[in-house]
Amino acid sequence: MIFVPYSMVDERSLMMTITRFSRALTRVVAFGAVIMMVSGVGLAGKKQKTEEYVVTGAELQLELMSYADRYASVAAQALDDSERMGFSPETRRAILADLVYSAASAFTIAAEPYPQLALLDLVVMTTMGRLVFEDYWQPRLGARRSP
Repeated sequence: MIFVPYSMVDERSLMMTITRFSRALTRVVAFGAVIMMVSGVGLAGKKQKTEEYVVTGAELQLELMSYADRYASVAAQALDDSERMGFSPETRRAILADLVYSAASAFTIAAEPYPQLALLDLVVMTTMGRLVFEDYWQPRLGARRSP
């Protein structure tokens, strides 16, 4: 017969109890997961109505025209700000030409007959305008004049 100290018996029985409890808990969690999946299958089988909103061509064109108007307003405000900053006449003329051209382009693009393509064109025009400002104008005008 092997002699086992009392402290080891308690530790061994404790480990066995923990293992039994862990297995029981795993079974309960697995059973709960199965129940949740089965109840979810019942809901997934039913078609739920989701309301989707599709923008019409006329609504998109209206939004594009509104954007072009706001774009021209911001450009006009930037022109007013640049006139108060005391730039040279050549710089003011270049700023004016750039802003008038970009505002006219925004209005022309917004009035295109295909609003989906106009949306893409306005995104490209706005992005390219921002890149021109960051790469060309900002180094020439200085960081204090950034929007």
